[in-house]
Amino acid sequence: MATAGEVTALCTQRTQRTSPVARSIDDFAPDAEVCERHEIVIDAPAELALGVAEDLDLLSIPPVFAIFWLRAKALGAPPPRRGDRLGLVDGTRRLGWRELQRRPGREVIMGAAVQPWLPEPVFVPVPADEFSVYAEPEHVKIVWTLEADPLGPGRCRVSTETRVVPVDELARRKFRRYWRFARAGIVLIRLLVLPAVRRQAERLARAGEPDPLDAVLPCYDATLACETTVDASPAVTYAAIRQANLLDPVVRALFAARELAARLFAPARGHGRPPMPRHVSVADFVREGTGMTLVSEQPGASLIVGSVGRFWERDYGHVDVGADHFADFDEPGHAKLAMGFSVRALPNGRTALRYEARTATTDEEARLRFRRYWMLIRPGVWLVMRRALRLIRREAEGRAADSR
Repeated sequence: MATAGEVTALCTQRTQRTSPVARSIDDFAPDAEVCERHEIVIDAPAELALGVAEDLDLLSIPPVFAIFWLRAKALGAPPPRRGDRLGLVDGTRRLGWRELQRRPGREVIMGAAVQPWLPEPVFVPVPADEFSVYAEPEHVKIVWTLEADPLGPGRCRVSTETRVVPVDELARRKFRRYWRFARAGIVLIRLLVLPAVRRQAERLARAGEPDPLDAVLPCYDATLACETTVDASPAVTYAAIRQANLLDPVVRALFAARELAARLFAPARGHGRPPMPRHVSVADFVREGTGMTLVSEQPGASLIVGSVGRFWERDYGHVDVGADHFADFDEPGHAKLAMGFSVRALPNGRTALRYEARTATTDEEARLRFRRYWMLIRPGVWLVMRRALRLIRREAEGRAADSR
């Protein structure tokens, strides 16, 4: 994993490959059959974010790997293999793409001619000076960009744009048929890549800052992290973390599905299960009898809620472990969950709100049980975390609006 310094060094090396003639994507693909553009705001310097984007391994993102695998199966091509690496710039360059233009630390433009409808397409690396006039029959010219525009100190907008230009009518017809089924996957890849760039760039930008979770659970078997920007101060956002109702209809439905079996079997065991509450907040998590405890807190900055149990069992198998013993708990057959919420000040009175959940198991048997369980629930956990951030943000922004 590259450090912030290594990414900066890579950006410096790439500066030496800058084209002497400044061009834009309009110079290479002015009349495009397809034009797709996506962007995201990242709390990191533009140079760092662009370096991360250029080096991102597409196939390291499981849904992207699945899209490439499905395309290969649909067209009868060899599927990608686990361990293959496809970087956004150097990886695609090895496939035949050519760097057409570079603005150091700000933009890179890649292009190639290809017949993408073939099972194993061959990318033709057309030189920049010849790209606009290239006219090999039955080919399309594809240009894509990575751009990083500064929005202020430590903040930027990263965008990517793709344009496709058929060189003749036959190529246009073939591409249109291909694009009908390929467009959804290609757009989804863009939508998955940009958040991955943001996560990595912001992690590197924060590399010098201590992470409270490392003191509680430095080694773990699984983790998920989500972050959002809140139009409210850190103090208001932190207060909202504790008080916001984290149960909306979607979250209630997910937890109801998780506990369906336990509720169905409850009468057979001679007792019922209490109805699901209408309001649950982080403050409610740490009340007695919940199986959770407040492990650590830096008031106004971060708090960590911990839980120990056998989460793969119907009733979660909670074990009452106090904050003083959470980090050292190692009784076999259990898993430890640490949920960390933190706030960080951004320019213009805004706040970066982060939620990370880590799970560590205490022995190999628990690890095997947890991994099977995690494969089943991971999508639901990710959705619950995203909804939690949205609900906290709504609460904080509502409080901020009321105080104006």
